[in-house]
Amino acid sequence: MKTQLTRTRSRRPAENVEKKVASKNIEATGRNSRRRPGRVEEPSTDFGKTLQSLLGKKQSDQKVSEEEIYAAVILQQIKDKYGDQYTSDWKATYKLNSFDKPSREKIASSERAANDSMKFFVESTLLTADEAKAIKDKAFSVAQLDNRTDKLWDNTAGGTDKTIANTSFSNAQKLIQERLDGQTTTATQTKTMKIMGKNVQIKKFSAVG
Repeated sequence: MKTQLTRTRSRRPAENVEKKVASKNIEATGRNSRRRPGRVEEPSTDFGKTLQSLLGKKQSDQKVSEEEIYAAVILQQIKDKYGDQYTSDWKATYKLNSFDKPSREKIASSERAANDSMKFFVESTLLTADEAKAIKDKAFSVAQLDNRTDKLWDNTAGGTDKTIANTSFSNAQKLIQERLDGQTTTATQTKTMKIMGKNVQIKKFSAVG
């Protein structure tokens, strides 16, 4: 039986974030609206539901990166430990941080947006620094899809390092749920593909029971 943690607060620290989100007309599924038509994967795990609630509807073969998984695992932990109000506030904060990206980011970094959201929660006294660190550390570990476990990778292969680390939504929702439940580890394979004339290392994983 899970213990529901509650905290008393005089106002919702994220309510201003939600107003900004609404004023900017930010949609959680905005990035996916340009995707080709296809079969949307219905979540079969609790983590799959969390992943879709954060990133929008996903087709079964649509790629999900380590950074996106990291953000979703943070949200999953907040949902499990602190309940619906914290979950709603964190999602609103994450959405705004994704929209208000720094100029150096061509596409908003899910890792940066998630970390900024955790910083906001600590500054708002919703979480202690130790609680936030524990949540982020677990998410960082669980989100790994390759053998470079000191970093998280996205889908863009930007900058000087062209590494991409991702998997399909179908695989992600099942494997990450198993990891959260403590059931699996992974094995990885690396192959090089040419993308827009550049050699890019692609890390793929398979579950090991």
